[in-house]
Amino acid sequence: MKSFFFASGIFLLITLQIRAQQEPACRYPQVDILSGADPIYPSWTPIAPCANDKTLWDPSVLWDDYAQVYRLFFTRWNGCTQHMHIYTTESADGLTWDGELHDIHDPTKEPSWGQGIMNNFETTSAIQLNDSTFYVYFLGYTHINRVDRIGLIISTDYGQTYSPYYKNPVLKPTQAWETSAIGVKEPSVIYDATDSLFKMWYNVTTYTKITSVGYATSPDGKNWTKYPDNPVFLPLTERIGEEWPGEVNHVNVVQDPVYGYHLFYANHFAIFQAYSPDGIEWTREPGYYPQIMYHYDSAYRPCPTCPWVFDSLDAYGSPSMIFKDNGEAFMFLMRTIPGAYGYGKNPPGVIGPGGMMLGLATGICFTPVGTNTPEEKPRKLTIYPNPAGTYFNIGFPGEAPDGFSITLRDVFGNRVLEKHGLSPPVSLSTGSIPTGVYLYEIQTNNNRRFSGRLVIKRL
Repeated sequence: MKSFFFASGIFLLITLQIRAQQEPACRYPQVDILSGADPIYPSWTPIAPCANDKTLWDPSVLWDDYAQVYRLFFTRWNGCTQHMHIYTTESADGLTWDGELHDIHDPTKEPSWGQGIMNNFETTSAIQLNDSTFYVYFLGYTHINRVDRIGLIISTDYGQTYSPYYKNPVLKPTQAWETSAIGVKEPSVIYDATDSLFKMWYNVTTYTKITSVGYATSPDGKNWTKYPDNPVFLPLTERIGEEWPGEVNHVNVVQDPVYGYHLFYANHFAIFQAYSPDGIEWTREPGYYPQIMYHYDSAYRPCPTCPWVFDSLDAYGSPSMIFKDNGEAFMFLMRTIPGAYGYGKNPPGVIGPGGMMLGLATGICFTPVGTNTPEEKPRKLTIYPNPAGTYFNIGFPGEAPDGFSITLRDVFGNRVLEKHGLSPPVSLSTGSIPTGVYLYEIQTNNNRRFSGRLVIKRL
């Protein structure tokens, strides 16, 4: 199973890939639950003290290209503090999560947000900025006079320790549609290399359980400016297809490998999707049919008339999508299992505890360049080797230009390399540029533009 599943090697970080052609690699990628990996039962060694081993809420999964491991961030109940904490763990293959479990943030240790002691954390969204730096965004709230707000914890030591940003929360309700609701929650954050901006999509739920999506940008991931015409994505007002009105929960936005953005969201225990060229104007998948839905043949699927009731629950939520460089798409998600000690009741003939576990779905997003026939021209510019050591080469798709320029920036937008008047073929030295993730921008003399990610690794 593992050799089939990850035969092509490593995942790449979900940052900007090539945007030379102005069409998405796949406007509406389709994935299916991977047999034998739904659910995945982690076997952490050792189990963290006080942690409930049957709780795994709101997974956020990324591939660490430096450490060559998958990193899972999630929230779970802690029996000692009686609060939801943020945890992380690692896996070599994405299927066997047997790395040590780390409790990286206790709400009782978070500085006050003006509400007294924080009660719970939920809904993590993790991004990696370079080999040593991780940002993890989360929902924080108290049970008394609850107002949902979004906080940030930061690691600068390769994920060993995390500290709360001293100006938390980084996002709180300020717009009218937010202040008349419970607050801002469930963040999904990316770094967009083309615009040199952090971008966040987040949920706002009214007291009548209507959930919409807002949008904000930031130059540094800490100071955010909200889109003035929020919300940017609204729930349906009546049921269409399999999508129910009122719900667009647990959003996850990822950039397409070529162009645009994909939004995945939970609705009535299923996962739906939408596409946008700019992250603001969204179009739902035609047919309003879910990517992932509870099993049709399940005797204990959710009650079709009571979407807000956890009863005999067999469901999916909190998607976390990764596009692989070879064209495959992988969606990690929260898999809810009925059981006596978890959400939902045991169905007839099923014994034992239930809970929240990790699910996995896979699919094909686009055809990689390597599978083109000899008559076809490659669609992508190539930078190789990538990761690079002391040098890297540049290869152009189709006919090579008569000249071009290249700019290389770090994830904060600082220029680390700039060359003009180049002619292919070319090999460039990385000089004294330190190990890290960098974003390149290439412009040819005939105004073709390319941008993407270059990893530099020092031996």
